[in-house]
Amino acid sequence: MIDAETFAAGLTRISLAVRQSIDAATFAVYHEALERETNPAEWEAFTLGLAPRLQWFPKLAELLDALREFRGATPLEAEAVEAYERVLQAGAYTAEGGTSWTFRGVRETCGPAAAEAFLEAGGNGAFANTFRESDRRERFVAAYFQAAREEPEARLLPAAPTHEALPAAPLPTEAEAVRIVDRIREIVGEQPARPKPKDGIVVATDERMAQLQRQAALLREMDETLGAGEPLAEEIKAG
Repeated sequence: MIDAETFAAGLTRISLAVRQSIDAATFAVYHEALERETNPAEWEAFTLGLAPRLQWFPKLAELLDALREFRGATPLEAEAVEAYERVLQAGAYTAEGGTSWTFRGVRETCGPAAAEAFLEAGGNGAFANTFRESDRRERFVAAYFQAAREEPEARLLPAAPTHEALPAAPLPTEAEAVRIVDRIREIVGEQPARPKPKDGIVVATDERMAQLQRQAALLREMDETLGAGEPLAEEIKAG
């Protein structure tokens, strides 16, 4: 909150810097718009820095923009250009129809002011081709300026966060690996080693199991066809 006397000192500083006087009605409008937007210390620091850079007395919207920039906000000119680039990226691509834009999609990803400027610049029909791109950009920036000043809360939404892949964990050193194995043994205990096959014991491999299945089928066939054992016996031996 800033009182009229303190506010007048800063506004007079601006007026003298551009050699342009203001009337009582103008002062009242400016004070009404700014009295709850700032405080005495900030207003003095702001007008001290702003006055030497002005060439004409700023409009109320320009003064509010300058105050936001004084607090660290992105300049509206740069924000409008960023909004335009963000709208270009907000299109949805399909192999059949190329890239297309919708008012709703732009509003959800970029904000209301950017969506209004998107329509003013020609909407999907203008953004879907590169014809007179510079005119399209100019119309968009002008419309964004107006929408953002009339409704500051409608300005560009923050960009969506990017997700970067986490770096791969480094492999443990030999000493660390030994400690890990020892810790596992402490938790689960020593596990008995699997016995190695002794000489003469057949290991049931997949190949051996398939061979046994073939032999079993031959035996069943031999039971069903008694008297034909000679060729079947030879086939078993061959298997």
